[in-house]
Amino acid sequence: MVSSSDILNANILVVDDQETNVLLLERMLSGAGYTCVASTTDPHAVCALHRKNRYDLILLDLLMPVMDGFQVMEGLKAIEKDSYLPVLVITAQPGHKLRALQAGAKDFISKPIELAEVQARVHNMLEVRLLHTEATHNGKLLAETIERLKKVERLKDGFLSTVSHELRTPLTSIRGALGLMASGAAGALSDEGVEVVAIAERNAVRLSTLINDILDIERLETGTVELQFAQVSVESILRRATESLPAFGQTHGITVEAPEVSSMIWADADRIVQVLVNLLSNAVKFSPSGGVVTIGVELRENWVEFRVTDRGRGVPAAHRQMIFERFRQVETSDAREKGGAGLGLAICKSIIEQHGGTIGVESEEGNGSTFWFRVATTLAPVAPRLGRAILLCADDVDRRGFEGVIGQAGYNTVITVPDADAAWEVLHSGDVAVVLLKGDSELLARMREEPAFGAIPVILFGSPLVVSPAALSDSLVLFLPERVDIRELLVAISDDVERGRVAAPARHVLLVEDDETLLGVMARQLFREGITVRTATTGEEAIRSAEAEPPALMVLDVGLPERDGYDVVDTMRQRPALRDIPVLVYTARDLTEQQRGRLRLGPTRFLTKSKASDEDFRRLVVELRQIPLARGAEPGPRL
Repeated sequence: MVSSSDILNANILVVDDQETNVLLLERMLSGAGYTCVASTTDPHAVCALHRKNRYDLILLDLLMPVMDGFQVMEGLKAIEKDSYLPVLVITAQPGHKLRALQAGAKDFISKPIELAEVQARVHNMLEVRLLHTEATHNGKLLAETIERLKKVERLKDGFLSTVSHELRTPLTSIRGALGLMASGAAGALSDEGVEVVAIAERNAVRLSTLINDILDIERLETGTVELQFAQVSVESILRRATESLPAFGQTHGITVEAPEVSSMIWADADRIVQVLVNLLSNAVKFSPSGGVVTIGVELRENWVEFRVTDRGRGVPAAHRQMIFERFRQVETSDAREKGGAGLGLAICKSIIEQHGGTIGVESEEGNGSTFWFRVATTLAPVAPRLGRAILLCADDVDRRGFEGVIGQAGYNTVITVPDADAAWEVLHSGDVAVVLLKGDSELLARMREEPAFGAIPVILFGSPLVVSPAALSDSLVLFLPERVDIRELLVAISDDVERGRVAAPARHVLLVEDDETLLGVMARQLFREGITVRTATTGEEAIRSAEAEPPALMVLDVGLPERDGYDVVDTMRQRPALRDIPVLVYTARDLTEQQRGRLRLGPTRFLTKSKASDEDFRRLVVELRQIPLARGAEPGPRL
């Protein structure tokens, strides 16, 4: 703030061609306590003096011979680039006051000069001027600080990217190699060897988890995680979470009980499962052997509350808020005895807050704890994304699920019918953009025989056994599995299902990875599954190999020498024989939704190195190698 001493010590210049006026103003200002008052009777000297001394205030007479006050102000404007002229004009002409203000002056003093008016206007003018100077200075400091913070953020992002790639890739290789050794791929191990490999594998998993947690919490708290919201069932969330825990629960002798619930929430299903698995894992670890962990679900009009209750030691009152902070644990020995680094609950808190929800704990020391979180059941209305109708032909169960999801995604016209005959009537009576068709391709055959409907894209979902070869070879047809991924369905609609023809069957898998150690581990894992493998260590090699013999599946790293993964996909999109090849993007990077879109060819899935298990990798390779899709997208919540 500006003090009285700042105002009295301000630098003032008096400009008037009459010496008597100059002396009068100097005495008035000196008598009021101003200590730095200079003067001149030469208007030509004002700009040079101001350029040298940068006055806080200039008292300027307007009517002067040769060069008047208006001309002086024009000169001052060239000096004050911020357009703030610290000028208080002195005039006896009423008409000059408005003109002076329009020219840039900040106030005026009327002649004949009165002491009270001079003191009041000078004080006010200086206070405003000094505040402006202070604000400008602080603004520059703020801008510099912001730039420094941005630089630090860029350095941190670079560090996280390096950690992501340089640690995740070798750790994935180490875990894979240990898994092969444990399975006997390198020969039988002695009992001691089995124990040593098991210890190494457990610690590799522990280190991978720590790295992933650190990267997760950073991305969540900086808002760089793109949540993939959809309408998902609570039942599927509970099922996926509990299916992730059987071996872990059995190891600790704990039973997990979950209710049957038929309700929907608007959420990123993978992230909510992550939260629930974390809470369940903690509950299992801190429960006595033979105990029970209970999942509860409380339904409300606009939200659903999940509750995880254990019968463990409880959380002391003093720790119930801090345990949701980074690296916080109730007891320091917990990290050694129970595992973990104290990041799990902080990650849970960030995920739930990004869902607009809340999380907390209820506990009685010595009698267990209940960790709970709440998420919304619906999404606020969004702007319509498609004017023409989406025609959905499916049975009652599928119609209800699809209609809700498509409506929540912003598509404003969804027409649902139970069979092909009803759909045929709708096609004749309205403007349909896309047809979603369950199982039977009879309607598709009828549409292709009718010229008016021959160019309408169709999304078929169901068993490939009931879909005709003609349907699968149709260039405007996308085939999706029976338990269709909601995110995949929405990507198909938003892309206006611009699909190519189904690629001819191929059997081998093309592994594209520049880390030769990891490449060898992945190849051995697939050999043991009876899968033929081709390998490439650069983007150029990958393109040449695919052109020579299109693979059934390409496993693709993003950070490749010569031509990266984005360039590989972009090139293959331009080759009719390659543009529908399924892809498993297997990378150490945490990709944004935009980056994922750039990596899609045919059916495309994404795995993050060190986060995914060897079993996840093998399962997705087998699955993608067998899917007869024209094109797809990453998996999301399932109906």
